[in-house]
Amino acid sequence: MKIKPSLRLYFLVSILIMGTVTILSFSALTGKYFIEGMDNALKIDMIDAAEMPGVEPGHPVQYLTLNIASEWEDVPEPVSANFELDKIQFAELNDYIEFEGVLSPPKTGHFVMKVRNTSGEIRYLSKSFDESDAEKFEVNGPPHLIRIFVYAASGIGLFSLVFFIILRKVAKPVVALKDWAKSLDENKVKQPAPDFHYSELNDLADIVKSSLSSVQQSLDREQAFLGHASHELRTPISVVRTNSELLAKLVEKNASPERQQQALERIQRASLTMTDLTETLLWLNRQDNSTLPATQIELGGLISQLFEDLQYLIVGKRVELSIQVDQQRILLPETLCRIVLTNLIRNAFQHTNDGKVEIVQTGGEFLIRNINDGEGNSEQALGFGLGLQLTERLIKQYHWRYSNQEIVGGREVFLNFNVKDKSDQNCDQS
Repeated sequence: MKIKPSLRLYFLVSILIMGTVTILSFSALTGKYFIEGMDNALKIDMIDAAEMPGVEPGHPVQYLTLNIASEWEDVPEPVSANFELDKIQFAELNDYIEFEGVLSPPKTGHFVMKVRNTSGEIRYLSKSFDESDAEKFEVNGPPHLIRIFVYAASGIGLFSLVFFIILRKVAKPVVALKDWAKSLDENKVKQPAPDFHYSELNDLADIVKSSLSSVQQSLDREQAFLGHASHELRTPISVVRTNSELLAKLVEKNASPERQQQALERIQRASLTMTDLTETLLWLNRQDNSTLPATQIELGGLISQLFEDLQYLIVGKRVELSIQVDQQRILLPETLCRIVLTNLIRNAFQHTNDGKVEIVQTGGEFLIRNINDGEGNSEQALGFGLGLQLTERLIKQYHWRYSNQEIVGGREVFLNFNVKDKSDQNCDQS
């Protein structure tokens, strides 16, 4: 038996993990910044001490806990033994610290820095400490790292307790909403929804109630859509019949091959449109959640073909075209891709009278941007009728990631065939 995931448990675990990681990260950063602060303070002291006068070769000077030497040979042997001169850079603090254990305080430590003072003289400043020095500053109680972990664990525990209380308070009306939604029937739908304490849950209850009451209306609209789409098939059929008669007459009159080719191309385009529409509408009408056969298609090649086929829409317009595609092959239903891409490109061409249309395709990502500087209706989305409805329906049916937003002077449409977006929130037209 498959265990269904719990949103409440998922949310609880996610927040607790996030809180735990955050607290532990900040605890680790506390120790890190403490050490860096001590290093920076020591570095500043060494730079200031480099100005100390009276430092001569063979005569280092002791200033507080710092040893100041003008030559590397004058640096105390415990320090010089742990560092290599050629690896020491100017104004860079070098340290060597020994620990007995991970949670134990340092046993010994050596610091050295090479500085050029304001007089241009090189100074080697060093400092060391051992166990006897560490004992002077020993604090009663557990080691520093253990205290940090204790504070972190306390913070995690307090955070978990508070969050659990909040989650329990929030989950109670959510459970009530779930029980109410499960008990809805024809009579309860007509009654006002109960108060679930939070405005968001009350809004959700209203949505559930209104959605159930509009199911029949949605079915009627869907049947009307399918009827309208079937009606649209008459147009390509009429194109095929008309151009077939025209082609027959051209052949009979022995017309030029160019005119015959033009008629033939119109027939082929109409035939391809009919095939795509018929297969897609039958698939949509089945309502069995099946998918169309997918094949390895070169998306860039398909886009280039449609780009060329639809350029008749910009004849007589001052439109700058730009297209950038690759040759990557992707497993997709070619019929659906053809319909969606055709409508998107056609929309950009139709609503650009004087401007620029740019197409960029990379892998499964497709972006088309049109800038209209003329007086055309650039605010329209995908046109009217079947184009708009069918494109939205197909994108929602396959949960492709889709966005259609207005930009300065035009629109930008993005479609990712590889990314699923089951929320379908981006499928609404602006």
